[in-house]
Amino acid sequence: MEGAARLNVNDTLTALPWPFRRRLVLTLQSLQAFSSDPEVQRAAEFFQLKAARVWAAMPFQGHSAETASRTTVLVEHRSGRPTATQAKKL
Repeated sequence: MEGAARLNVNDTLTALPWPFRRRLVLTLQSLQAFSSDPEVQRAAEFFQLKAARVWAAMPFQGHSAETASRTTVLVEHRSGRPTATQAKKL
């Protein structure tokens, strides 16, 4: 991220690439769930809500980029045998 994107929390959250957004959310959820300090839990919840509001106001572009990695999805059919399939870009 460029320096200008780190001037405030909203701009930083906006500039954060999609894979790192997911990591941030998982980190905040872990802090909220497992911290023994109630202040840390509240701070984690606050930043999760702040990030959700910022990202909800933006169009999602995470999987449409050409650089998005391929995803293999495991589908279990009625036979009980899992089958791997490649996801298609829309």
